[in-house]
Amino acid sequence: MINPGLEIGTEAKVNGDLTITSVSEFDIPTGSVAGAVRYEEPSDAADDEAATEAEPEVERGPAVRWLIQYVKELVSLLLVGLLLLWVAPRVLDRGVGMLSERPLPNLGCGVAAVAISVFAIIVLPIIVIVLAGFFGLIQLSPLVKPIVAIAMLLMAVFTAGLYALTWLARVLVALWIGDWLGARAPQADLKRWAVLLIGAIVFVVLVTLPLLGFLIKLVLVLLGLGPVVVGLWQWLRGGGTQTDTAAA
Repeated sequence: MINPGLEIGTEAKVNGDLTITSVSEFDIPTGSVAGAVRYEEPSDAADDEAATEAEPEVERGPAVRWLIQYVKELVSLLLVGLLLLWVAPRVLDRGVGMLSERPLPNLGCGVAAVAISVFAIIVLPIIVIVLAGFFGLIQLSPLVKPIVAIAMLLMAVFTAGLYALTWLARVLVALWIGDWLGARAPQADLKRWAVLLIGAIVFVVLVTLPLLGFLIKLVLVLLGLGPVVVGLWQWLRGGGTQTDTAAA
């Protein structure tokens, strides 16, 4: 068994100073250390760090995690919705009107739009690869990099646009829900921001439900994409300008 502490034999030699970290002093033979012998007290920092690491982290319960996620979703939806109400209130009102008149056809349009988008995302890279290979085959390799760059730019724009349209769809559904609930209380003359707030609260509750939240969110976003896609198509064909003129 090795005894605790420090032992220096009578024949041992230390060329230089000797620093000992200990709370007690040891019997060191005379002449064994050529330099000075210094004692230092041990630091408690390592013990404190070990104690801190040993402390278990407080785990959040399911209700707390759901509440945090709910607040994040609600604040995000309200910020986007208020911005759209400020920038394009007519577009939102027209979209909500289309959603109220024909909810099921709009759901079908949303499904079709997503299907076309997925098809485009799959087909576009294939077209780029084929074109790059073709131009490389006919010794026009300088055109390969521009084609790839343009394709990447188109994909980025397409993805950003699709993401923006899905947020517009969420706001439309929230306003649609708010209008539906507001119609149950006809004596209440609600402002559009209040309608958005009511609808957003219900919308976020539905999409953050455990197990069913993702499915409900998918259906509601597809439902809101219907009037967005139809309105965008009408605008591209010039119908949107005519509608605005008529509304004015």
